[in-house]
Amino acid sequence: MSVFDGLMFVVEINKPAAGKTVVIPKMEIQESPFLSFPLRMLEKWHDCDPIIKTDHCEFDKHFVTHGNSVKSTRSLLRPEVLQAILDFTIKQQRNLFLSFLDSKMYIAISDSDPFSSGLFSNPLDFKPIQRYFEYLSFCISLNNIVNSAVPSNMQTRSP
Repeated sequence: MSVFDGLMFVVEINKPAAGKTVVIPKMEIQESPFLSFPLRMLEKWHDCDPIIKTDHCEFDKHFVTHGNSVKSTRSLLRPEVLQAILDFTIKQQRNLFLSFLDSKMYIAISDSDPFSSGLFSNPLDFKPIQRYFEYLSFCISLNNIVNSAVPSNMQTRSP
């Protein structure tokens, strides 16, 4: 039994997050009133951060956002960031998990068998690695969007 099947990326962002923000996909178990009760109890017992609603209704239909700072969460998850996440998950039909902590963005993309697509087949054929290219391209693009969404007076400078 595995805990997570997929790929995980860690990306440095320009602005340290004030607190932590976690974005998880809504799953069928969370929608069922009967099955969601144990999850709500587990959240209370483990002192989970409260749910933060975004201003993006379509995003909130697909994802749940937890955070311990509403201001920090909203400054990181601007509408263009939310739309990029939503577009990627709809196009790729994969669950995406995202978190911000300190100056890092953690991106986990679920993929049942991430290294079985013929990665070691014909080296001249791009098709087997196209999925990985799209994942990496999304992570770079998301990082650029997050960093451009940070107001210039809040960005930190590298030494």
